[in-house]
Amino acid sequence: MPQTDSLQTISLVTQILCLVMIAAFVGVRVLVAVRFKKRVDVEDDGAAGGSKPTSSLSPAQINIVYKYYYILTILYVPMVLSVKITLLALLTRLFILRPTQTHILRTILLLTTLYYITILLLKIFICHPIPLFWTNYASDAHCLSKPAVILADAVMSVVTDLAILGLPVWLMGSLGNGVSLRRKVVVSGMLGAGAGLAGAFI
Repeated sequence: MPQTDSLQTISLVTQILCLVMIAAFVGVRVLVAVRFKKRVDVEDDGAAGGSKPTSSLSPAQINIVYKYYYILTILYVPMVLSVKITLLALLTRLFILRPTQTHILRTILLLTTLYYITILLLKIFICHPIPLFWTNYASDAHCLSKPAVILADAVMSVVTDLAILGLPVWLMGSLGNGVSLRRKVVVSGMLGAGAGLAGAFI
């Protein structure tokens, strides 16, 4: 019982902290926009053409948009990896793991890390030389297939998200028979939902 109550407390505190942090970040974003730009734009990169269709942009604007896109796709990978490592580490702290469970969690962590390192290298060196990504955006010559890289990234992201989403349900067995089935379902649902929302927002 005490362990279940502590898990509920941790879940509640985590949700409150996330809501407070998100509200603070959005507040700072609005404050900066109002203070320095004197307005709040729908798109941050609207001046560079990010809010306009490609057909209405000049070649220079298209280059800037694709350069931003290239940088953001690279920054996205370590961000997602850090969140998933945090979720896996949190699960290891919340549950008393058996040796088999420990090995499985470590294997998932290792495979997830290796995958994201691989996809990061593919995204960095997707074109040779790299500037062809934004200067020769209309052609895949001297570049890896962009749709194939995006599809592989999306598929593996879904697989790792589902694995992390299902882990709390599987790990609830470590709470033993002293916890009722109803409480196990409730706690695993809370943790699974938290992991799923974290994965969805990244």
